[in-house]
Amino acid sequence: MEKLVSVIIPIFNAEKTLNKCISSLLNQSYKNIEVIAVNDGSTDKSAELLDNLSKCDKRLKVIHRSNQGVSASRNIGIKLSTGSFITFVDIDDWIDDTYIEVAVSKMNQGDLDCIYFNYYENYEGKSLEYVKRDFDQDCLLEGTKIVEKLLPLFIGGDNSYKLPPMAVVWRGIYKSVLVKKNICFNENVSIMEDLIFNLQFIGMASKILLCEKAGYHYYLNENSTTQRYVEGLERINEDVYTEILSITKNLGMDNLISCHLNFRKNIMTIANIKNESLNSDSKKKIQNLKYIINRSHFVQMDRVPIGWYPFVLSIKFKTTIFVQSFMKIVALKNKWSK
Repeated sequence: MEKLVSVIIPIFNAEKTLNKCISSLLNQSYKNIEVIAVNDGSTDKSAELLDNLSKCDKRLKVIHRSNQGVSASRNIGIKLSTGSFITFVDIDDWIDDTYIEVAVSKMNQGDLDCIYFNYYENYEGKSLEYVKRDFDQDCLLEGTKIVEKLLPLFIGGDNSYKLPPMAVVWRGIYKSVLVKKNICFNENVSIMEDLIFNLQFIGMASKILLCEKAGYHYYLNENSTTQRYVEGLERINEDVYTEILSITKNLGMDNLISCHLNFRKNIMTIANIKNESLNSDSKKKIQNLKYIINRSHFVQMDRVPIGWYPFVLSIKFKTTIFVQSFMKIVALKNKWSK
């Protein structure tokens, strides 16, 4: 008997991409799946499209609810899922026809708790796709090697000083019993909830495969990823960092990966500065930038990519004017490159 796979999709105002995504799931070569589509208060035609599709294929289960966010939608999907394995898909994306078949085969053969795959990056208006190869070859991790390898990898700050691989849940397939046991998405944070979920999961797993294959298509839409100012981002980042630190302490790894935690602080501090550059309130922008760059206890500048040096110097010498000038140059450069 083939094991059932639960595919969980949070949906909000996705009428343009919904059909392609859902069709890629229902047309899988592996047929024993349930697709749990959580309509999170959409105001476009998403609800109607989902209901029509569900009439044609009973494997598509649709839940309509008021808008409560991605994390809450995924948690409902987990609660309602009945499969042996759980995976997640974002509604802008799609998967290859054999993606789930390959995943289930590897999960069964290796008696795995999870597989993390490479993935494709597909850009709006471009026919070419790029394989994001975070894993050059298959690598089986067992026991303590899981935390020792994946905790610093996902948090970031290896010797190359590159940004860490995306610790997103849609690149993984998980053993359901472990997810349902004691893991859920933190509904109190609106960023990096996937990272927190995966850090919790790897702390419970006994056997994980890092797979060099790619079958998931991550769609990058320039319009949907246009930066907007996020009110209170610094507080949100602090809450996320506190959660990450708590998880690493519980795993007894906080001292061993202190340099990686510093790197994550750096990422968050730079994000805070970039966010303030988008603040339309000039007075608040200056006030917030001064506050951020003067909080030297929140950032350790011992591990930074070269491209961050202007930000680092600004923070080191606490020069708000330099930060603003640099951000204007970056904005102009981005505008000219389009």
